[in-house]
Amino acid sequence: MDFISDADLLSKFLATVIGIATAVFAFFRWVRPRMKSLASDVRAGRDALVGREAVLDSITGKELVPALPGIGVRMATTEEQLGRLAEAFTELVRTTGRVESHEQLLEDHEGRIRHLEEGLVERVVTKAESLQAWRAVEAVANSTPPDDHDAPLPSMGEN
Repeated sequence: MDFISDADLLSKFLATVIGIATAVFAFFRWVRPRMKSLASDVRAGRDALVGREAVLDSITGKELVPALPGIGVRMATTEEQLGRLAEAFTELVRTTGRVESHEQLLEDHEGRIRHLEEGLVERVVTKAESLQAWRAVEAVANSTPPDDHDAPLPSMGEN
């Protein structure tokens, strides 16, 4: 019976060692990476909220990662830039209104210029017709009166 108790004790010891080894393997295989990931997420969240100093190389002193300001500083900067954007948009709306009024004024001027050009063309044509009529009158006035009063007068189209 002593032998059975030694075998029973040995099996219990082996089961305990295998159980401990399995627990250690499971810890390093699944639990530890998840704990590192969770710690990294917590650190990233804290850095985003509170901010962090620049990460420097301990040997060269070179900046590896720039400093990250806290969420309050970043929100203040964003609000300031949003204010500038609103001012720029307001100025753009005002400028658009002025451009539209200038375009309307230009269209009005174009219409007036078109009417002036049409009037100028009409005056040139009228002037030429008037000149031709006055030449005809002059030709009639400079012509010698006919001896025969019953003869027809020359037509206006002759020069």
